[in-house]
Amino acid sequence: ISLYLNKYPKTYSAYMADKQAAIDYVKGHTQKNDPIFVWSYGDIFYCATERRMATPFFDPSGHLIAGKYLNTKESVDQFYELFFSHFEKNVPVMIIDETDFFGTEGSDINEYMVPYLEKLRSYVRTNYRKVDIPGKYNVYERKS
Repeated sequence: ISLYLNKYPKTYSAYMADKQAAIDYVKGHTQKNDPIFVWSYGDIFYCATERRMATPFFDPSGHLIAGKYLNTKESVDQFYELFFSHFEKNVPVMIIDETDFFGTEGSDINEYMVPYLEKLRSYVRTNYRKVDIPGKYNVYERKS
């Protein structure tokens, strides 16, 4: 990262400015040991907020949708069982959604994954509330 920062400081600054409202909100409304979950490529958010990952999937949208390359229902089942076991064990205090996945309907994924992604979407809609912050990233806070 430091090589990138030194070579492209303005590009990185613009890239981070886009994410800053979500980062600041999470840092200001969570404790350092609180787990968070980022839907999409979350490494920047985990590092910038200094919060721990609720699951070992640092790119859950990529990892979970990459399941489309798994060719049997059984392999998809095992993959999602692993994800949900981590998600339920380390319930995230906040969720950052880079893609508006939780605010939209449908998906262009294979039929095996639809029930799992709908389960996740439903869980978030039931247990979290969307926070009104500036910027393009959606932040969801766990309901009390």
